[in-house]
Amino acid sequence: MFWNQISLMGTTMGSDNEFSEMIAFVGKHQIRPIIDSIRPFSKLADSFQDVAKPNKVGKIVFQV
Repeated sequence: MFWNQISLMGTTMGSDNEFSEMIAFVGKHQIRPIIDSIRPFSKLADSFQDVAKPNKVGKIVFQV
């Protein structure tokens, strides 16, 4: 990130109370993410082409 002058910026998107309510809602309704595949971290660069596919459904999880 330093050599390429890239910045990473995050945001909280809500208050502590809203976060607690969201966690309670997810737990109450048993919401789970859709996982497309689990891949080794070494395949990260190769996976960008899969993310761009129009029929892509679900998250790609990388193991570290």
